[in-house]
Amino acid sequence: MRLLLGGLHPGLDYDVIDFDRRACLRKEVHDGQGLYLGNAKYTRSSVGNRIKSQRRVTFEMKVHHIGLAVENIDQAAHQWEQLGFKIEHRETVESQSVEVAFLPLGNIWLELIQPAAENTPITNFLKKRGEGLHHICLQVDDIEKETGSVKLITDPVKGFGDSTIAFAYPQEFGKVLVEFVQNPPY
Repeated sequence: MRLLLGGLHPGLDYDVIDFDRRACLRKEVHDGQGLYLGNAKYTRSSVGNRIKSQRRVTFEMKVHHIGLAVENIDQAAHQWEQLGFKIEHRETVESQSVEVAFLPLGNIWLELIQPAAENTPITNFLKKRGEGLHHICLQVDDIEKETGSVKLITDPVKGFGDSTIAFAYPQEFGKVLVEFVQNPPY
């Protein structure tokens, strides 16, 4: 899969030029000439707003889903259904004390996350920040290998379906909570 980062600056697409995937998403620095994320450098070409890259990069990760914390899955699902989205999978994830629902969103999933118990990380998130974006999930082939240099909040645990999941500290990825998933059922 080619890593293409769009949306870092509206209307611009970025391709990797020099890439170290474990350091890539850790630190964002602008120098006026390009954008640096960890050891990866991104530049804007002078022809349009497309990137001229010296080489293309492929690796094992891809975005699996975007997680949204909600107070009530049924109410949140109703809002998304008005836009034409439908829940395809719903289950309780015991290891996280949450109920989740997955809606297909193009090539990725939208995960609605509702607390299934009191005093859980999702409950605390909702009390502190309210409903909204909770995390971005990256699908990996080998969770132990791919997260080896990342500081994880917990060791990998059983997630939705028969998957294995782990969360990285938000400080590792520019204050964004990142989940890693191995063997997702959908």
